[in-house]
Amino acid sequence: MLIIFGIGGAVGDFVAGHTVGKNPRGTFVVGGVGLFTALLSLLTIGDGKAGVIITLILWGLSFGAVQLSQVDMSLAAAPETFEAAMSLNTTAYNTSIALGALLGGLFADDMGVTSDVRFGVALTGASLLLRVGTGRKATSTASA
Repeated sequence: MLIIFGIGGAVGDFVAGHTVGKNPRGTFVVGGVGLFTALLSLLTIGDGKAGVIITLILWGLSFGAVQLSQVDMSLAAAPETFEAAMSLNTTAYNTSIALGALLGGLFADDMGVTSDVRFGVALTGASLLLRVGTGRKATSTASA
């Protein structure tokens, strides 16, 4: 299953590599919608092997696009301080993983594993609303 996710992520990175330079915000939003859809699909069709495989492919594709566009937007926000931008990006990324593991464990223990997925749907939806609702558009480092 991890190989399936990884292949999806590699394909998502490759595709996003062509789109993020033209429209990082759009790439992020499309990838976020894919993540949102994958998480919802996991709740609805994730009981069977085929459903999990389909969901993991979409999740990997979407994560590849979101991750690459997020890095590009971070660099575009501070192009003159590449190292600092990447340091902050890495710190935020790893902090999010740690908090996700902590909250995910607490949710799974108290409310079951599906509560983790529901929380993921809520966070992904909030992220999309925030990105779509903000007026500031990131410029790509490729065009800067």
